[in-house]
Amino acid sequence: MANNAQLTEFNDIKCVKLEAGGYEALVAYEIGANVIRLHDNTNGVEFFRFNSSNTADVIKQSAEVWGLPTLYLPNRFADGVLRTSDGTYQLPVNEKGHYNNHIHGFIHRRPHQVVEYNSDSNCAWVKTRYVYDDKDEFFQYFPVKFVAEYTFTLSEYGLEQDIKFINTSDKVLPIGVIATTASSGSETSNCAIISNKEFKLGFEDDRIIPKFAIMNPKFTVNLPAYQTYAGIADVLSHLLERYFSDELHSDTTDYLIEGAIKALLVNADRLIKDPKDVNARGEIQWLASVAHNNFLDAGRRADWGSHRIEHELSAQYNITHGEGMAVVLVAWTKYAASVKPWRLALLANRVFNADSYDYSEKERALILSEKLEQFFKKLRLRTTLKELGIDESDFDEMANRATRNGNVGHYIELDAKAFKEILALAL
Repeated sequence: MANNAQLTEFNDIKCVKLEAGGYEALVAYEIGANVIRLHDNTNGVEFFRFNSSNTADVIKQSAEVWGLPTLYLPNRFADGVLRTSDGTYQLPVNEKGHYNNHIHGFIHRRPHQVVEYNSDSNCAWVKTRYVYDDKDEFFQYFPVKFVAEYTFTLSEYGLEQDIKFINTSDKVLPIGVIATTASSGSETSNCAIISNKEFKLGFEDDRIIPKFAIMNPKFTVNLPAYQTYAGIADVLSHLLERYFSDELHSDTTDYLIEGAIKALLVNADRLIKDPKDVNARGEIQWLASVAHNNFLDAGRRADWGSHRIEHELSAQYNITHGEGMAVVLVAWTKYAASVKPWRLALLANRVFNADSYDYSEKERALILSEKLEQFFKKLRLRTTLKELGIDESDFDEMANRATRNGNVGHYIELDAKAFKEILALAL
């Protein structure tokens, strides 16, 4: 039988019927997009609780019992109290007696709009949407606007459900994360990157810091080597951005950053020798968080100019951020050695033992650039734009876009001209 998706009714319940891979599913979009039936036509198996005589009223009265309801807000809230980063909400208690909980939420009872339904040779699918706002009676308890979108895909592999919640309010819902890479440090950061394939910009707000983060280095063991090494480059870039500061009296954070860089270099070497070294991975995962949770910002103003350059490159060419930072940092440090070398010279001395007796300030800054390039090459990352297949044809566009609201960078301010000079050094 050919795969199929069609509007239908089941006992007066409006549904989208999906047929694919020997399975049949009924999605009751007016009852919270509940999959009221998933049937294996080949083996005659019902996957969910189903009664062929059920009416819409029966299912609505016990919407969390029949089929596959999507329960949101999930689980139980003792005494109906929901605490978030923006406040405390008193939900109605609907599990009474000695339990006294709010349970199952409300969205599984709301009518969804069918956005699309279709099929092809591989599968059949339907997408539904519910817009939650002040028109919903539950809004008096939980005044946070959002849009819920569900996509159900039926194929020979069974039923796949994809759920997306889009926050349309001015509030932030609390999140928890499980880190599976060691790179951006977003698991404890207030930063996010927003990109639309033209602009790639940073966003900062303390409300988006996860409420908890699970950081288990074992979850990173099976990462491809390239992703592991690009992540290490990203961690190093966050440490360097913070180190490059005009502050003269920042001994504590200077030494903390220098120590973190040394720890990163040591454990990167260990991982190169043994990619399964969980202890080295644990150190690097912890460093990813330390490098970008703003603790090391105390008493100093980070530069971030090289990040603005890389964001233009990855927005324009979709390159991997960590490898892009390897390219930019090598070029930026060459530029900085001629313009403002003192911070670079200090780092070269303390981390790479470039003695001031033997080398001038500029020479020490250039040694830092050389050491960074050697390290990135050891990680098997590319360190020039040409290696990435990038030439100078888009330099003007990227430089003008990055500086459209003014110069970028703090330790060294970059206008469009300086921006292009650094890109030229990266060729």
